[in-house]
Amino acid sequence: MSNQSVLAGYLKDPKPANRQAVFDSLKSIALPPVIKRQQEMQDAVTQELSNAAAGRTSVEEALTAAAAKVDELLG
Repeated sequence: MSNQSVLAGYLKDPKPANRQAVFDSLKSIALPPVIKRQQEMQDAVTQELSNAAAGRTSVEEALTAAAAKVDELLG
């Protein structure tokens, strides 16, 4: 980590006892790939799940519709 001001609060805290393990684990973290149209896919899933939560569709219908919209966005 290069920005010590960001880490100041963390470094003052006595826990975890082995901070180095935390920093070491960050070196091997794998970030998910950024997918083109990611936000549109998230919006489609959220919309369909909201419909199910509101009782406008069943959960199964919502998931099927969300999958179809995501598939379409993926091309």
